[in-house]
Amino acid sequence: GTNKAIIKTHKQQINTILSFFILHFLHSFYLSIKIFILFLEITHLPLILRQYILHEFPSTDIENSIFKFN
Repeated sequence: GTNKAIIKTHKQQINTILSFFILHFLHSFYLSIKIFILFLEITHLPLILRQYILHEFPSTDIENSIFKFN
C-alpha cells in the first residue's frame, strides 16, 4: 500500500517538474520571437519580407500592432 502511494507522489512530482520546464521553454521561445519581431521593426526590413514573415508566422495582435507601427 505505502509503496504505491510513494510511487504515485513521485510521478506527480515528475509531472509538475516536466510541465514547469515545458512552460519555461515555451515562455523563452515566445520571448525570443517577440525580440526577433522587435529587431525586424528596428532594422526596417523591406515590406515584402516583413509581410512574408507575418504570413509564415501568424502572430498575436500585439505583434501585428508592432509591425504596423511605422
